[in-house]
Amino acid sequence: MPARLGLLVALLACCAGTATLSLASWRAESADVRAAAKEHAGAAAVGLEERSSAAVLALQGVRAAYDASGSVDAQDFATHARVPLARPEIVAVGWAPRVPAAQRDALEASEGIRISAPPAARYTYPLLRQEPAGDSPDVLDLGSDPSLGQALRAARTTGEARFSAPVRLERDGSLGLFAFVPVFARDLPLDTPAQRRDALLGVVV
Repeated sequence: MPARLGLLVALLACCAGTATLSLASWRAESADVRAAAKEHAGAAAVGLEERSSAAVLALQGVRAAYDASGSVDAQDFATHARVPLARPEIVAVGWAPRVPAAQRDALEASEGIRISAPPAARYTYPLLRQEPAGDSPDVLDLGSDPSLGQALRAARTTGEARFSAPVRLERDGSLGLFAFVPVFARDLPLDTPAQRRDALLGVVV
């Protein structure tokens, strides 16, 4: 074999070996990066789940006040809301009663509010009480909001707390979500979705 040809073959072999080693090293490093990212994502997911569970547990303390009495006035609501508001991930606590269409005008008149819901809505879920309190007479109807209504209905149907999809919060435009904790009337059956729907008083959010 001529010397030049032998040198070329040797160079090609060295290049091929270097490329093989580089590819193997890149694959190993990529696998390490993916494993680290998966571990980090898993830890973040566990942390988020724990914080979400703690937030719902705090909201259930407010629900307990409604379970005990059936109704809570503004002053009592503000008192009960202090506990969940102490958690850093909770930016506001609210109460949205289930209001039949026949009672809507009377509620708006007595509370001095306007419920932002379609006129033909059979039921509304106005965010009637909120801590920290808002000052607008226009009250968001959680049931008719497409980004929130589905989660609210799921909470009502299952009888368990449900989270909405991520939404932009009105207070500061930050990204957050709503947690819906259903409150049911006492001494009514809650075995089926229809029974839970009929017994629903409203949701703590």
